[in-house]
Amino acid sequence: MSKTIFISYSHDNLEHMKWVKKFADDLKEKGNLDVLIDQDLPKGMSLTRFMEIGIEIADCVLVIGTETYKVKSSSNSGVAFEESIISTDVLNDIDTTKYYPILRSGTFKTSFPSILSGRNGDDIRDDSKYEDVLKVIIDEINNPKNFILHELNHHKKKNDISESVLNVVFGVKILIETMFGKPTGKIEGIAFYVDITNLCKEPRYINSPYFELSITYDDLKNFYLTNIIGERYKFPLKLEYGQVLTQTYRLNKENTILFKDMLLKHPEITIQAVCSTTLNEQEYSKPYEFKKILELLK
Repeated sequence: MSKTIFISYSHDNLEHMKWVKKFADDLKEKGNLDVLIDQDLPKGMSLTRFMEIGIEIADCVLVIGTETYKVKSSSNSGVAFEESIISTDVLNDIDTTKYYPILRSGTFKTSFPSILSGRNGDDIRDDSKYEDVLKVIIDEINNPKNFILHELNHHKKKNDISESVLNVVFGVKILIETMFGKPTGKIEGIAFYVDITNLCKEPRYINSPYFELSITYDDLKNFYLTNIIGERYKFPLKLEYGQVLTQTYRLNKENTILFKDMLLKHPEITIQAVCSTTLNEQEYSKPYEFKKILELLK
């Protein structure tokens, strides 16, 4: 059974569109592949539905990288719509090989959005090597290699690599009321804060932090806080090496009542902040004693 291929590209100019159409036709004829490309659509068909369903049903998405493609990926365009679907899919499964970058002009860094620029792909800028690269692409699609990540994961477990990828710091601070940008000296409340630092040389996409109790309380073990002070980030969030994210959560009246009840039933209860990456890496902060939180509430 032939595989279904979706081609994601930008309409740079007429010459580029003709090249992409020839590339699609060659994949059909020489690779026995079912190729989905917008140039084959009947007039009046919804492009948005074509992109959404086409990417979903495709076995492989070939992304044709050019400088214009990268620019359009962050603008109000069809490329941006496709890129948003691709980014979400990749962040949900970082090990996926569904999205296959094909460089047509520029470099991988200048012609692909960051979610794709670091992925293994092929260079098809030199037309004199077109046929050779075409064969490589067809072979890769029809005979995918599945053993590499398995071998890497096995090697990692074998050598027991346990270095931290994130540094997670959790604490409590007093909120001081301000007026016209200056502190009044009046205590407004208290808040939790979480600092997350990427310790890896490579970027990491982190999920929203949450909190874990040392003892299960009325079926509650893990929980999120939503009373965020300051900027609300959209997760998963990319952190470069050494970059720090700080999230602060104001404690409201309901939180205070809940925490007092927890401490009353479990005097030794502690709380930790937990953060994970889209690679399923997970890091914990040091435990924080609830009785210290209640001392501040007094």
